[in-house]
Amino acid sequence: MASATCSKELMKVLTTPSKIASALDWKKQIGGSIATIDFHATRIGLTISHHPDNSITNDEVSSSSSGYYSIPMFTKGKQKIPDSSRQQLSELVQDNKVCGFVISWPLQKDTGLMGASCGRTLFAIEELLQHQSSQSQVQSQSHQSEEKQNSTNSNSSVFTVNRPICLWDSIHEEQPKADIFGRSSVYSRTSTKKEHCASKEQYHQDESIVATKVWEDFVKTNWPDIYATNEYQQQHSMATKSSSSSSSLFNNNIESSSSTSTPSQEEEEQQPRKTLAMVA
Repeated sequence: MASATCSKELMKVLTTPSKIASALDWKKQIGGSIATIDFHATRIGLTISHHPDNSITNDEVSSSSSGYYSIPMFTKGKQKIPDSSRQQLSELVQDNKVCGFVISWPLQKDTGLMGASCGRTLFAIEELLQHQSSQSQVQSQSHQSEEKQNSTNSNSSVFTVNRPICLWDSIHEEQPKADIFGRSSVYSRTSTKKEHCASKEQYHQDESIVATKVWEDFVKTNWPDIYATNEYQQQHSMATKSSSSSSSLFNNNIESSSSTSTPSQEEEEQQPRKTLAMVA
């Protein structure tokens, strides 16, 4: 019963990546941000990112990424996300005006299938949603005012209809599609690997994923022009700094070599005198 309720709650907050990008376009002038999350076995990686458009004049939102947070999780027990971590997530969402979430969807790189990492991600999302739904049920049973209920729900909830989520695969590995009978060449494909470690390649695929890289790939896909402009500006600034440092180093070398090799005027005048004294 609880899993069915969570699945319904998940469908309410799940949306497409284009709608997440559109929400950030609308709220970039008021400091809106996107939270990129990657769920691991022992922690939650979270990055708060603002709009990638560098033409925004507000100094507070001029940078794309504002910080990376590592939030602990339990490895044993039915409840994986402690109350302190849930409270930290809620505070980060409120303080940074998060309007949506990009959640890493760690498909298996070799097969493109959903493995244990995707199941762990889905379980963590539904645990957060289950806690929110249970809180709302307790509040509805207690006879409180409607305004107090709404304010409490909005402050304690992480995923809401106004703060939807999308699942993002940042690897983009193209896999052969199955036919109408469900047959695919993936299941008959051989491998040239001499050693196959299932614990790393299938059950811990999410450990190689970083939230900052997921956000970078999300920006590259949804704002390709802005991404290309930012990349060009970054490379141009790096090239300018490199050329200026190399030119300054070259000038310093010239000055040091000229000061050591070029004789002074007094030395040039004394040299003929020493020669005449030796001849005499």
